[in-house]
Amino acid sequence: MKLFKSLLLGSAAGLIAVSGASAADLGVKKPAPVEYVKVCSAHGAGFFYVPGSDICIQLSGRVRAEYLYATPYTRGDDISSFRSNGRLNVDVRQTTQYGLLRAYVRYDLYGSSGRYNVGSATTFGPNSMSAHGSSALDKAFIQFYTGTAGFFTAGRSTSFFDFYANNDNWTALPGSDRANTNLFAYTATFGGGFSATLSFEDQITNRRYATASLAGQSLPDVVGNLRVDQAWGSAQLSGAIHQLRYGTLQTPTSYYGTTYGFAIQGGVKINLPMIAAGDTLWLQAAYGDGATDFSGAARAVSGTTFGVLSALVNPQDAFLTATGVKKVKSWSVVASFVHNFTPTIQGAVMGGYGSVNNPVGTSADFKTYGIGAQLSWIPVRNFRIGTEVMYNVLDPAGTVATGNLLIPSKGKYDGVTARIRFQRDF
Repeated sequence: MKLFKSLLLGSAAGLIAVSGASAADLGVKKPAPVEYVKVCSAHGAGFFYVPGSDICIQLSGRVRAEYLYATPYTRGDDISSFRSNGRLNVDVRQTTQYGLLRAYVRYDLYGSSGRYNVGSATTFGPNSMSAHGSSALDKAFIQFYTGTAGFFTAGRSTSFFDFYANNDNWTALPGSDRANTNLFAYTATFGGGFSATLSFEDQITNRRYATASLAGQSLPDVVGNLRVDQAWGSAQLSGAIHQLRYGTLQTPTSYYGTTYGFAIQGGVKINLPMIAAGDTLWLQAAYGDGATDFSGAARAVSGTTFGVLSALVNPQDAFLTATGVKKVKSWSVVASFVHNFTPTIQGAVMGGYGSVNNPVGTSADFKTYGIGAQLSWIPVRNFRIGTEVMYNVLDPAGTVATGNLLIPSKGKYDGVTARIRFQRDF
């Protein structure tokens, strides 16, 4: 028996030794260590390294659901409207021997109904009732920093003329908030939060004059600003030169030619932590001469409240007359105050006023203004449930718009918008 046990144990030991030797002979290697994603703290929260590179990337975005009530003007007008929005941001950054290299893309997807579709409808009613899906490349730009001297911006971005740009309100108020545009710009930084920018911006999407009168674009909008950003807040002074180039004949052999409009704007944002953490006050004023889009005086007319009337009040940059080009003069002011009652309850009040002076009798002068308030509950960081009520007035020089006519019977055309919004940022 003892002999049998000895033979059995010896055989097992031999098999184990042979198996170990065979495994070694096969050249089996341990798997390469997994390269886990690493946090890239150099560029702020949410960035991580692309595995195997020195490039950092941040993915962010939002989901927004919104309901809109708006005053009807005819029985065919939509009173209730809905919109859903999904947004994705991709921010890619790399530190180079020259400085920071950044590429940024923002893409929006929309599902809308009612007055949210008014931009493509002739009325607020049956033509705008159907649900509508759309997508938009909101931003796509490259920024290249040249050490501490400043940086270049190239691509589709916010105009460097803008400042407040409807930052706090959901329903449009008068004031500059230009559509994102293609541009090439250089920003010089001077330290202490001071900077200056010179930007050449595509003007085609921001022209405001009759399509039949347009000539080809030969000069982009030239925009400049001086800006300061410090602990107390921010301030900016902006200016723009806007080309007006016509292809309409003034005489059988002569075109109206080319002239130039301009706009200036000043704004300030003041942080008010002495009232409550996160409180802010915005003040802004703008003036345009042949540059109505820059002043933003007609901004509210193209929104969900009065968009259907935009052709009636005819907000343009200039008009053609027998004596030449007559430029439209316009101005606007806007203010907003945000107050945090508690860390989870936020309120805001805001208002704006715009005035447009048309130089020809066939188009009415008009003014538009609005005042509103918001209240939001923020139960979780980056999640908001809020409501806004806004009262807007359009006063086209003592006339009121009814159907497709301007009738001199009332002094103003007013309406109320009320919104409920759920928004989750990530």
